[in-house]
Amino acid sequence: MGGGGSALRVCADHRGGINWLSLSPDGQRLLTGSEDGTARLWSTADGTCCALLQGHESYVTFCQLEDEAAFTCSADCTIRKWDVLTGQCLQVFRGHTSIVNRSVGPGALVNRHVYSGSADRTVKCWLADTGERVRTFTAHRHSVSALKYHAGTLFTGSGDARARAFDAQSGALRRVFRGHAFVINCIQSRERCSITACQVSHDQLEAQPGLTPISVCRWAALLVDSAHPHCPEPRTGFSVSLHTQAECENCQCGLAPLASATVSKQQPGKREATPGHAQGSTS
Repeated sequence: MGGGGSALRVCADHRGGINWLSLSPDGQRLLTGSEDGTARLWSTADGTCCALLQGHESYVTFCQLEDEAAFTCSADCTIRKWDVLTGQCLQVFRGHTSIVNRSVGPGALVNRHVYSGSADRTVKCWLADTGERVRTFTAHRHSVSALKYHAGTLFTGSGDARARAFDAQSGALRRVFRGHAFVINCIQSRERCSITACQVSHDQLEAQPGLTPISVCRWAALLVDSAHPHCPEPRTGFSVSLHTQAECENCQCGLAPLASATVSKQQPGKREATPGHAQGSTS
C-alpha cells in the first residue's frame, strides 16, 4: 500500500491483468484469475507457479481457493471446479446466460453446494461434486455483484443498489435491504441477525474528485424464526477498515463489534466515518 515497501515475491506469468486473488486456508498457496482466461496456482513460499488452470473461453472474473479444490468464474458464463494438485478441470457448471461475477464454494457452505451470481440477474445453486443445478434465486433487477452465505441464509448484493436475504434451502426471498444509491460490491455478515454491505461508486468519484467513494449501510436482518424472533441489538454498529478482509477491488470490508462504522478506499491515510444505517424491508 505504501511507497516504501519492497516486493517479497513477484508472480508474473499471466499475459493479462489479474482480476482476483484467493489465498488458501493454510496460507501456502495463492490462486490468481486473469484477463488472459486462465487461473494460476502459486506457492507463496517461493513464488513458483504450481499449476495452470486453463479451459475458460473468456476472462476470469473471480476465483476461490479451498483445501481440496479451486473454483473460477468467467465471462464465458460458466464456473469451473479444479483439482489443486494436478490443475485438471473436475467440473463445469453451465446455466448462466451472462458473465458470472461471484461464487461461494463448499468450504463456506453445508451440503457441498456452490452458489454463483451473474450479470443475468440470478444466483444459482449447484451440487459441487456433480455440477447439477439445484435451484435459481431471482428477484434481482440488475447484475448480482456480491454473495455471502451465513447460517442457512444467502445474502446477495446487486447493481440495483439493494441487498437481499434468501433462504438458502428453499430459495425464498426473506428480506430486501435498501439504503445504497449504487452497486453493492461487498457483503459481510456477523452472527445471524446483522449484515453490512459496502458500495463503491465510480460515477460519484468522477463527479466529486475529493469524495471518498465508499458508503456503508448496516441493517438488522430480522430473519424471523423460532430461534431468532428479532435482531437482539439493532443499534450496534460495525467497523469497516482498511486492514480487514478484502471483498472487492476498490474497497476493504470487515466486521468488528464497535459502536461506529468506518470505511476506507484503497489509498493510505484515507479513512472516514459513514452514518446512514437503514433497516431491511420485506419487499
